[in-house]
Amino acid sequence: MTIQTSISMALSQEELFVAMVYLKAEQFPGLDLESFKELEEQKASLMISVAERALIARGFLRPDANQQWQLETKVQGLLAACLWPDRSIFVYHTRPQSSPEEYFFHAYQRMYILHSIPVTAIHQFIAVEDKSAIARSILSILNLPSVKAVDCGTVRINLDLFEMVRDAALEQDSEKAQKLLAGANLEQKFAAEMSSTLSSMIANTTFVIHDHKTDRSTQGLSILQSQNALWWLTPTEEDDETIYIESLSSEEIIQRMKNLLL
Repeated sequence: MTIQTSISMALSQEELFVAMVYLKAEQFPGLDLESFKELEEQKASLMISVAERALIARGFLRPDANQQWQLETKVQGLLAACLWPDRSIFVYHTRPQSSPEEYFFHAYQRMYILHSIPVTAIHQFIAVEDKSAIARSILSILNLPSVKAVDCGTVRINLDLFEMVRDAALEQDSEKAQKLLAGANLEQKFAAEMSSTLSSMIANTTFVIHDHKTDRSTQGLSILQSQNALWWLTPTEEDDETIYIESLSSEEIIQRMKNLLL
């Protein structure tokens, strides 16, 4: 498989649920199982039956040598790579007054899968062999404005305080947000720039990177975006109560993301 002959398919959430069952998995990244758990047994059986027929009609379920239904080989390989990958990157992208967006990227050997939910209850999968496709997709999600870094250095801040500042800014009370930061003995320039960003934020993107081979997760990497500033947030190694914040240019963000992803 090459990038020119990549695999692409879309499944409804019901079809994905049935495929998950055929793969003998108990969960699937990005699939909300709560709606299925709430179904009465009769309705659940009907849903599975309808989804199975849809998969058969599309050629995604085929009879094996014993006339037992099995997932088509390429479909099975793609979905199995999402369930048991070497490495995963979960991306949560939020914008004011917009529904949150979720993206799931997986790497398995030489296969790279881009899993998105373009519309409610529809799961889109694209599998390629070009590793850089992951970086290009994530940078496209970020859609960074061209800005320069603010000269504030790296700031360590209490997470609870930052959440209070964020909430004040979201309530359009930038003065209160700035006072909270200044009251924590943080530099006035940082307090002014950060409160301005939070008051005019255009996007907040959080990444969870999981290395399944070592069973370790790196959580909490976030990028805050406004039209005039970009901020890189990471957890501190010392405790779970503080984070590091630094202002970066769009070029620096792009390079860090490429280093992280490639």
